[in-house]
Amino acid sequence: MRIADCAFTLAAISASACASPTAPSTAQLFQLTITESPSCAGISGFGNFYAFGHQSIHVTGSFSERTFLIVDDALASSASCIGRPKVTLVFEYGVGSTLTGQLGGMWFGPRESCGEGDYLGVSGTGAETFAQLTGTRTGDTATGLLSGALYNGAFFVASLAGRCSASDHSWRLDPAGQ
Repeated sequence: MRIADCAFTLAAISASACASPTAPSTAQLFQLTITESPSCAGISGFGNFYAFGHQSIHVTGSFSERTFLIVDDALASSASCIGRPKVTLVFEYGVGSTLTGQLGGMWFGPRESCGEGDYLGVSGTGAETFAQLTGTRTGDTATGLLSGALYNGAFFVASLAGRCSASDHSWRLDPAGQ
């Protein structure tokens, strides 16, 4: 399976990554924040235009149904306008408050129109299509580590793109407005 086939999917390891997502029936608005590893700070130069930093997007969903979908708004827009499915998050719960999953795909940055401007994304490293996700949940908040590659670039400008692979990128999911 290629990232283009499933775009931006955070799927439970045992779930089908290309299943068509449906909106949760008890949806709330959340903010998903992804922060690059400290080892990625300052990576740039000829052939690696990398500048991910700290990025947030809104998603709507429910912890009880373990499914979250991207919200097109001032923070980000989905890549569905260029044939990519919307951002989808699905968690697999472990023992106690632990959770695991997978994350991969791309979205357009704030103030960009779909198909033009800056894009951001997450993928696995090497032959892996999806980054691996681990973490914990406390109430309506989940946090953890993301092992994979973060990337960014300017759409339709191949020379302005970059990526950084690490096992200690971080992620956080909070109710919006907190």
